[in-house]
Parts: sequence; structure tokens; C-alpha cells
Amino acid sequence: MTFEQDVARAADELRRMDGIIANAIPAGVLAGAKYGADQARQRAPRRTGKMADSIEARPGSDKNSAEVYAGVFYSYFVERGTRKPVRGARPFMQPGIYGNRKRIGDIISQAVAEAVEREMR
Repeated sequence: MTFEQDVARAADELRRMDGIIANAIPAGVLAGAKYGADQARQRAPRRTGKMADSIEARPGSDKNSAEVYAGVFYSYFVERGTRKPVRGARPFMQPGIYGNRKRIGDIISQAVAEAVEREMR
């Protein structure tokens, strides 16, 4: 095999790997968002449990994004607190997501690495 053939084959493999990675990123991002949602759900104050039960992750508007949200309207007031009547903030979303950035990044990286390994066999 000549040098040119080796380079062409390597370039083909890189193009193939690029497609695999591009397809694996959205699934990895959603898996990371689901982990963040689980963490926020565990930290959510519970009275009836509706707020904690409403926390979910879904794909974002961009291909490589995801959203974690609480489906009840009052979750913002619980997270940030209110002025009148005075209710102290009881953060659960922000610590659940931002407090686990490293772990979420690891989940995304692991999903991409597993997809590449699976497809490159």
C-alpha cells in the first residue's frame, strides 16, 4: 500500500468518525440533561411532590442542546424567592445542574466515546 493510499484511508476514517461524533453528541447531551434533572429533582423542596415530579429534560431548540425545566409555574418563585410575601430562595435547579457540570460533561464524553467505539469496530 502506498503512502497516498494510507492517507486517503485515514482521511476516510476521520470523515466517518466525524459523522459518528456528530450523531452521538445530541444523545449524550440529552443523557447529561437527564442526569441534571434527576439531581434537581432530588434537591427540590417537597410538600406535595408536584414540583419535583414536573422536573424533566428534553431536547433543546438547537441540535446539540437540551433543556431541563420544571413544569409548574411556581418553581421559579421557589428557586429565587419572593419579596412580598417574603419567601426565602430555596434553590434546587441551579445546584442540581451547575453543581454537577463536571459529571454532566463526563456523561456526554462517555456517550460520544461509546458511540465511536461501537461504530469503529
